[in-house]
Amino acid sequence: MPSDIDTIVDTFPYPTMPPIHGPPSFATIKEMNMMLNANAASVHSNLGDGTLGYLYLTVTDEVYNTLSDVPFMEPANPGMLPDIPRNTSTRQATNLQRAFNENRRRFNEYNTTVKALKQQILTAVNDIYIIALKHPISAYSAVTTKQLLAHLLYERYENLTPQDLKYNNNKISFLRNYKNVTLFLSHIILQST
Repeated sequence: MPSDIDTIVDTFPYPTMPPIHGPPSFATIKEMNMMLNANAASVHSNLGDGTLGYLYLTVTDEVYNTLSDVPFMEPANPGMLPDIPRNTSTRQATNLQRAFNENRRRFNEYNTTVKALKQQILTAVNDIYIIALKHPISAYSAVTTKQLLAHLLYERYENLTPQDLKYNNNKISFLRNYKNVTLFLSHIILQST
């Protein structure tokens, strides 16, 4: 039986990431990031504006905010059981149970998507290039996808030249023009093919 992560990954436009052999370069990280963006955006979510899916998980806050006027709200853990006070009517209890179930579903979907995207990075990149983020007990469980990407792109294994920065700025400048998610995703998919 497939896990929840497998179920999410099966819906991704890029269910597998090509492995990066040797030190990650700007080009290989950029390609992986674009594929992760498409994967994250392909999972529907109303935690932001309802059109960008979970793109928030793979882009910086600044980039996300240029694409959406609605902030992305990470779901809180609703706990194990709904809080239904004594003397609650059956109708109220049913409504509280439904709300709890929906909050639990959103929380689980969010965490499953987070794990699926992180797993894609961890399988594509040799551990030696991200080991600085690895905790001796919990490994990468407390590390976000954004942290992994930032570490690879900006903190460790890439020396960007002024030409690389200019190229990247030109490529990213198109984001300011996209308020329509369909056009944005089409652009991502075209850029990665």
